[in-house]
Amino acid sequence: HGEVHNPEGIFYERIPGYFLSEKGKEQVHKLGKHLHKKPVKKIYASPLDRTNQTAEILATYFPAITITHDKRLIEVGSPLHGQPLADLSVHNFNFYDDKMRCDG
Repeated sequence: HGEVHNPEGIFYERIPGYFLSEKGKEQVHKLGKHLHKKPVKKIYASPLDRTNQTAEILATYFPAITITHDKRLIEVGSPLHGQPLADLSVHNFNFYDDKMRCDG
């Protein structure tokens, strides 16, 4: 997905309500224009708002393709969602560290 509107500067992870910024929409349109002449056969999206928004924009460049939504494409979970990004830098954004993982 493109850049997300995140003025609070938090790790939004799986939190609903995070959509693409204007820059993010421009990024996805640029990608759609680039991919338009490529043999794209499928568009997949996780259940996240920003990925669905990205898929919907890309689908405008491929009107014959239906978006496939798949909950298995969800991001790695972390108990630190909602925390300021500055706090996560202490862990070097290593989401595989035991301190940053959650079950599932």
